[in-house]
Amino acid sequence: MINTEYLERCILTLEKSYSMIKSAEEGSIDYEMYRNSLVKSFEMTLEQSGKLLRKHLTLFFASKKEADKLISVEVDADEAEVDTEVKADDESM
Repeated sequence: MINTEYLERCILTLEKSYSMIKSAEEGSIDYEMYRNSLVKSFEMTLEQSGKLLRKHLTLFFASKKEADKLISVEVDADEAEVDTEVKADDESM
C-alpha cells in the first residue's frame, strides 16, 4: 500500500494557504507571503502526486525503467503568469 500521508499534508497546506490569501490585502507583505506559500504548496502537491502515481503505475510495467519513462510535468510559476497574461491580451483583441 502506498503511503499518502505527505500528500495529504501538502493538500492541507495548499488549502490553508488559499484560505489565508483570500483574507490578505492584495499588495501587502502578508499577501506576498501567502502567495509564495500557495505557489510552493501547489508545486509540492503536484510533484508528490506524480511520484505516487509513478510508484503505483510501476506495478503495471515490465520494468522500473519503463515506468521511469513517464512524462513529468514541470511547473514554473513565472511562466504560468506570463502565459496567463498573454491569454488575457489575446482575448482583448
